[in-house]
Amino acid sequence: YRILATLFDSRNTAEKVIYAKLQSQYKDKMLRTTIPRDSKIQESQIAHMPTLFYDKKSPAARQYMKVVRELFFDE
Repeated sequence: YRILATLFDSRNTAEKVIYAKLQSQYKDKMLRTTIPRDSKIQESQIAHMPTLFYDKKSPAARQYMKVVRELFFDE
């Protein structure tokens, strides 16, 4: 199994602390890529569309593509 941090805001101190604890506890299970908070995620849910189809240039969509590359191509 692998762990993906979602709705992550690196500007938030509490979230950075929690993420660091997750990294130390789960070491090689944590994916390097994180999915940021992004209004396009909620908008895509309202539109009943995957975020990648709703707005492929949104920060979250770009990060989801990065997750795919990390998982399948180990970038």
